[in-house]
Amino acid sequence: MKITGRSGIPDAVAILFALLATAVGAQEVSEKDYFDDLPVVLSVSRLAQPLSETPGSVTVIDRETIRRSGARDISDLLRLVPGFVVGHINGANPTANYHGDFDALNRRLQVFVDGRSIYSTLLAGNISHPMMGLVLDDIERIEVLRGSNSAAYGANAFSGVVNVVTRTAADVPRFSTSLALGEKGIADRSVRAAWGNERLALRLTAARSGDNGFDNVIDDKRVDQLHLRVDLHPSSADDIMLAAGSVRHQWGATDSLRSEIWRNAFVQGQWRRRIDADNDLRINASFDEEKAVDQIYYFTLAGAPRPYKADGTGRRLSLEAEHTARLSPALRLVWGGQWRHEEVRSFNLFAVREPQTADLRRLFGNLEWRLGERWIINAGAMWEDHSIVGPHTAPRISLAYHVLPGHTLRIGSTQAYRMPTMFELRGNWQTPTLAGSLVKASGGIKPERMVVNEIGYIGEFRSLGLTADLRGFEESGSSVARYFGGYPNDVVNKDRYRKRGWETQLRWKPRPQTQILLNHTVIRVRAWSTGDTHISDELIAPSHTSSLDWFETLPTGFEFGLSYITFGAMTWGGKNDVLDTQPRVDLRLARRFKIGSTRAEAALVTQSVTGAYQDGDPRRYFPRRAFATLRLDF
Repeated sequence: MKITGRSGIPDAVAILFALLATAVGAQEVSEKDYFDDLPVVLSVSRLAQPLSETPGSVTVIDRETIRRSGARDISDLLRLVPGFVVGHINGANPTANYHGDFDALNRRLQVFVDGRSIYSTLLAGNISHPMMGLVLDDIERIEVLRGSNSAAYGANAFSGVVNVVTRTAADVPRFSTSLALGEKGIADRSVRAAWGNERLALRLTAARSGDNGFDNVIDDKRVDQLHLRVDLHPSSADDIMLAAGSVRHQWGATDSLRSEIWRNAFVQGQWRRRIDADNDLRINASFDEEKAVDQIYYFTLAGAPRPYKADGTGRRLSLEAEHTARLSPALRLVWGGQWRHEEVRSFNLFAVREPQTADLRRLFGNLEWRLGERWIINAGAMWEDHSIVGPHTAPRISLAYHVLPGHTLRIGSTQAYRMPTMFELRGNWQTPTLAGSLVKASGGIKPERMVVNEIGYIGEFRSLGLTADLRGFEESGSSVARYFGGYPNDVVNKDRYRKRGWETQLRWKPRPQTQILLNHTVIRVRAWSTGDTHISDELIAPSHTSSLDWFETLPTGFEFGLSYITFGAMTWGGKNDVLDTQPRVDLRLARRFKIGSTRAEAALVTQSVTGAYQDGDPRRYFPRRAFATLRLDF
């Protein structure tokens, strides 16, 4: 890995030594010196670990940051995470991926909501629709693992993991409502009610959001949601969480005369038993059903519009068990298994009326081994057996070293796989405007594969109120899934690539009223393409991305927020058009106050105050838009 600054010294190494040079070493170091204020997360190894001891780099977006960000959806929040590329397929379909992607389907990232995976079974593993099915006010925190984690969560955790933790029913006001109105048709509203006691509590949230999308495109959207969460505590050792919900996303666009309605309904149950202080058992079960009504018009040579469809129904049933145990004072273990069944019905996408089915079995484990007070080893693996593709194993090994109290170095290596989706294995997309099929999969596709090597540093400078997180990485991938061959397109494995770079994440609180977040990512992509694959593969991720978020509480009681992001040249969604490198600046001004016993917050948000910028497709521009919000907690 050779990414150097003007001095010839690798930038990441130079920053690391500069930070360590300011640290004050303790003359006597004991184990208690390593217990710090860093958040404890679960998204890396499935073990509860402080950020300084996880086998990967994690960004935590807490409830307060979500509130002050001015974001309207999860994708927009991921702009706060270094290495993420966030954009839009169109104004109605935001998307986010880590270190770029070779297409616009957004199918290489795993997203959980309270332990339930939300990728689309029907739409080629896409997560764009499901990520819109979340109400931001219901979220307690978001843990984002930056990098592959197939060793803990399987094939879908190919490029990263986003773990959304929602607020318990007992942790929200008894009644809340919010409203956002503004330019470009922005109209978001939500209502939430909660009731119960320490043994049984319920939370019910209803929300509707929408806007008119981008200029010069009819890509207006509306998202309707209903969510129920029930928390039960039948005994001091048992916790039960039940959840259910439905989401409806509707949008339309004129560029292809396309309209789509996507619906999702789910139920989930999770039981946790604390066996003793060092042992617990968790069982999680969920069922998801999604339906899509997708009609696309293309013009024939005679100029007449002709439709073809991508309608269908997808179902997923998942059952998972996990056991955490302390084997000795130095050893902790988490292990478990999962069974998952998937079923897709779509005559348009598969040219048969029978359901397409697949089963997946998993076994996983991670061992944390403390070698004295300073050294920690994490070793884990996931074994998966797919009923169509066959078995694969994804291992990981990581070593952490506490250099000084509050300062830790980490080095690790892992392998990751992405299993082909049902459409990639058996798709046969019929079209009335072309001879035969648009896509017809031969079924010979294999899992995509990636090997990731990384070195990281995390440090706390308490006298400065500063936390620093650095990550250097090399990602070597192969067997990229491509739609290839003309008409019909087959789905085949082609090409290999290598991504090298480093990420910096600084969180600075110089005083209680001020918080500054600074992210910077440098990445270089080398792609070895064959045949007529895209020449733009080396621009799937921008060469650099920088962002600054400044949250300030003013002496008058007003809250001020500024968000700035800029990035280097890149393409989007496997296309060859290069996007302009225009910055985006967002501003937010808010005031919290009381009306009797009711807590309230009013805010004014302006997105892209510097003007419209290219976002996703080069023909489309994210517009400047302003909106006002009002939130009441009774």
